[in-house]
Amino acid sequence: MTTRSHLDTNAMEWVPAGEILADYHVETDSPDTGVFLKVLRRPQDGGDCWHWLIRFAPPVGRGIRIAAVAESDEEIFFLRDESPEGRAGVYACNEAGLRHGVTVTGEAVALVHYHAAPDRILRAEVVEVQGAAS
Repeated sequence: MTTRSHLDTNAMEWVPAGEILADYHVETDSPDTGVFLKVLRRPQDGGDCWHWLIRFAPPVGRGIRIAAVAESDEEIFFLRDESPEGRAGVYACNEAGLRHGVTVTGEAVALVHYHAAPDRILRAEVVEVQGAAS
């Protein structure tokens, strides 16, 4: 039977990403900084795919660096990006097997769709940002 999913993401809480995928844990000094998820769809919901909103909230004057390998095709669309890179409105597709990464230096939110398994995280860390104001 075909079903329709409907979620009000405004009513959902951000969950530390490490609680969903252990390798996404980022060590910070504040519970308000790090990487957070709102899971919209999991394989057990049907379709064998993942959809989530991801929020990067780096500590002031620092960045969050993620290095990963795409375990399946990954599509990402940045909804908001307060970093100087200004990725809001940017769409990217990482094909299965591609090693890729990002460093986010300001709060950013993106919609992510994995066609099957999520990325294999190689590294998730807070890094110093050269020339950043504290």
